[in-house]
Amino acid sequence: MGTLFHDLRFAFRQLRRAPGFTITAVLTLALGIGANTAIFSLVSSLLLKPLPVANPQQITTLTYRQNHGALHRIFSPPEFKAIRAQSQTSFSDIIAVTPGQDGFAVDGRKPVRITTAYVSGNFFDTLGVQPVVGRLFLRSEGEILGSDPVVVLGYDFWKERFNGDPNVVGRQVTVNRHPLSVIGVAPKGFHGLPGIAVAMAAYLPLSQLTVEGTPVDVLDSWQTRNRLLYGRLRPGDSLEQADAELNVVAKNLMRQQPDDEKQLEFAAYSERSLRISSNPNAIVLISALFLGLAGMVLLLACVNVVNLVLVRATVREREMAIRAALGARRSRLLRQMRALLLRCSAAP
Repeated sequence: MGTLFHDLRFAFRQLRRAPGFTITAVLTLALGIGANTAIFSLVSSLLLKPLPVANPQQITTLTYRQNHGALHRIFSPPEFKAIRAQSQTSFSDIIAVTPGQDGFAVDGRKPVRITTAYVSGNFFDTLGVQPVVGRLFLRSEGEILGSDPVVVLGYDFWKERFNGDPNVVGRQVTVNRHPLSVIGVAPKGFHGLPGIAVAMAAYLPLSQLTVEGTPVDVLDSWQTRNRLLYGRLRPGDSLEQADAELNVVAKNLMRQQPDDEKQLEFAAYSERSLRISSNPNAIVLISALFLGLAGMVLLLACVNVVNLVLVRATVREREMAIRAALGARRSRLLRQMRALLLRCSAAP
């Protein structure tokens, strides 16, 4: 142990005598570790981290196929209503989300473009999310197009735009020049559903989709597919049971709307499996690719530092020869080089 401490002290002196080499080695390792950390954080956030909601393992993403084709996730308003009304055995509730990009203004200022989510009235209640300020949507809100001109702010947007003002409830704002009233603020850490890919700045009821200028008859048609559907499984129920119930609904819809619903199949998948792809098997491959990339970046950084040390060793070739001539064993010289590597890696 004493020999190891001696070698480490020697390595520290060598690094101090060569600041250019030391800075280069430290920066190389720091960049490798930083990139590695960023990649892993991205994988954790997008693929591994559970939703900040009550019992996130019960949240599922609903999908459909037509004519045995590709898997799709965007439903029409009548399909949402039918699924919610006819799938109450396996699911405690079904929620709908329509992402948007809208102009937001307050106090007559210039509008800013924000990411919004138009959600069903049961959205927050089904997820088990509680407000920081004010209240969230009621289950009765958002059912009739054009009604309920209210908005819930995302926590980060509230902090940024309103400086975290607790008296924000009741403030009048405009979305696409339509007046709305702020009723509450979503909790910290809740950014919407990951399948939407970006954090939501504001939440509006589905009834306010009219502020985007789309005619009411178009918004409520079978051909308008604009809603992502999520369900909460009842405790003890499985995805297989949910699929069986959903496909009973699909058969009913095919009988009611033979022109629009052809060879329709519904299926539910765990929310996590469809966060970034419509292929439920892609999450494993994507995770492996990202983590493999992280490992390669770190390996490349380590190889670069080793090359720097080897180059440094060639400068010390005469010194090493003298040490060997004086009786230093090869293992001792190798330990000194290893100690130099350890000091470099510990420097960040």
